[in-house]
Amino acid sequence: MPYRVTLNFNQRADAGADLVYHGEGVQNTIDVIRSPSGIKALVVGGNVEADDSKQQRRHFVLKGHLPLMLLEEPRTVLVVGLGMGITLQATARHPGLERIDVVELSPEIVDAQAHLVDVNGDVLGNPLVRLRVDDGRLFMKLTRSRYDMITADPIHPKISRVGYLYTREYYESIRDRLNEKGVVCQWMPMYQIAPSRLRSAIRTFVEVFPDATLWYVQNHLLFVAKRDSPRIDYRILERKFRSPSVQEDFASIDIETPEELLSHLLMGPEEIRAFLDEQPRAPVNTDEFPYLEYFVPGDLFYGTSDNARELAAHAADPTAYAENLPGPAAARIRALSRTRADSLRF
Repeated sequence: MPYRVTLNFNQRADAGADLVYHGEGVQNTIDVIRSPSGIKALVVGGNVEADDSKQQRRHFVLKGHLPLMLLEEPRTVLVVGLGMGITLQATARHPGLERIDVVELSPEIVDAQAHLVDVNGDVLGNPLVRLRVDDGRLFMKLTRSRYDMITADPIHPKISRVGYLYTREYYESIRDRLNEKGVVCQWMPMYQIAPSRLRSAIRTFVEVFPDATLWYVQNHLLFVAKRDSPRIDYRILERKFRSPSVQEDFASIDIETPEELLSHLLMGPEEIRAFLDEQPRAPVNTDEFPYLEYFVPGDLFYGTSDNARELAAHAADPTAYAENLPGPAAARIRALSRTRADSLRF
């Protein structure tokens, strides 16, 4: 295996991983490696960006299903970033969709999918899926298509150039491509990023989507925002959980009920505003002031716990943002969310 790939995989040369695929692109090298335990990982430019372990699958599956669970009858979806195809697969398994566009910058990542069929169920072969090799930001600016849901999965902002997928201008382009009642979902890491930088990233998102909610899944955050309202209709969640494919995907990441899903809602718009008001001078990340691009690479030794404590202090009662919620279900959600908040405090 190439030295850089070996070095980054668990940071030791004797990791014993097999090189499944290697591609040399214009911007990066792309590798798929397999550990002795059978876990596959996608390595971009020497950095492990994704793997199919159960822990990592949690946020990939949620990025596909969670925003769609908030819409009654979504039809069109845009997935920005193909990766290992797990989020795309989850999206394609959601009932009722008519078209799913996926935009991927690297042709080598597309080529790597031939070695990831066991991970994503050959999702590129799904007739609903239309692939475009393109820059996500340029596509967003030039396309005339509008979508009920856009889910964006950029890699960590510590990587050079990736910070431009976390700017106000990028989020504005997403907003412009959403239908009137559309929803957006954006991934955000809680590790290798300082609390001041995470606060800046959150401020940037809510500048464009003021009714955003923040969801927590181990080591990761998901920004979710509907254009019309932050309210979540429990009846829609309950109905969609009856779909066998939805049930199966959520069960694979240990979410068995709508109540368990709602318990992952960490902060609503009110809690986010209170959190940001603690440090009102946290800058907005823009194209002309790329704060994350310059400072996150120096945050290598910050861990999830450094951010979790501050966020947990503002944890919401998820039932405050739910409607048509029966009393027993509300009680279960509150109990689950208290357990989640306690675990965030370590």
